[in-house]
Amino acid sequence: MLQPRYNRFWIGLSLGILSPILVLVMYWLFFYAYMSFPVRFITYLLNGNMLANVIKVCVLGNLAWFYWSMKKTWDAASKGVLTSVFLYLLLVLWISYYLETEIGRAHV
Repeated sequence: MLQPRYNRFWIGLSLGILSPILVLVMYWLFFYAYMSFPVRFITYLLNGNMLANVIKVCVLGNLAWFYWSMKKTWDAASKGVLTSVFLYLLLVLWISYYLETEIGRAHV
């Protein structure tokens, strides 16, 4: 059986990595456009211990890509999207346990 053109692991991975970044930019644009992006905005989120939570919400958009690729039976693309979710999970763990806790201890 001929594989569809877009059923590639790297396409799913790049979609899964770029879509939360796009959602983060839209979040900044709608709610915090008065702050400079990315320096002041990311610093604001880090100081409020909110960066990990915002990234978690942005990654939720990958569910749509995952279910869409599963419905199309594009297994390779859905594996790429799922891999990107695990990469974001590692990022969130690193931010939660190293960056936000260090900043939290500095303010006490």
